[in-house]
Amino acid sequence: LLREDFDVVVVDLRMQEMDGMTFIHEARKIWPWLGFLIMTGHADDESTRQAAVLGITRILQKPIPAALLQQGVLDEVRERQDKLRVTTQTLEQNQYQLRVLGQLSEAALSAESPVEALRKLSAGLGELLACEVVGLLGVSTDERIIMLNVQRPVAKGFLDRVEQEIIARYAALSGKKMAPTDVRIQVEGKPCDPNGAAVPGNILTVPILS
Repeated sequence: LLREDFDVVVVDLRMQEMDGMTFIHEARKIWPWLGFLIMTGHADDESTRQAAVLGITRILQKPIPAALLQQGVLDEVRERQDKLRVTTQTLEQNQYQLRVLGQLSEAALSAESPVEALRKLSAGLGELLACEVVGLLGVSTDERIIMLNVQRPVAKGFLDRVEQEIIARYAALSGKKMAPTDVRIQVEGKPCDPNGAAVPGNILTVPILS
């Protein structure tokens, strides 16, 4: 999903390492417009409710005839395409943002150290996105660093919440637990302000694989 473009993902509810609902929840954060079709031999009211919350209505009970699966995929594609009628202005804005992201990636790749790469990337993203804080987790064989680049003054509790969310998302995506004591925290940008926002209103998480 990070490297290829897809119209629809067919997901089983029970998979190794990560269950289907968790996978869908994380995938939707990366590509909100992606279509999903669930196939399962274990459908129940709770899984149907969870799917509905995520905007998924197509759940097929195993065993599934090939023609029914094919029709479900095609219907999902058509429905998604109808929802993706975007204006020229939106496309131009997306193209600009993608171009800037490409430039940020080049700057990060040319950095002399992982810390410097995180610093350049977080500072650039802070200028590109309307946000209070950009947080990046860098995981290598040698160390684990969370770089918090503060764009607007926030309370210390705000940064603590972002740190916790990053560690939780890493665990959900990788299946690997990471203790806060195993991570080095580095704060850049504006100083904390007790009168600033104490709790993030919205957190967007995007995994990047090197």
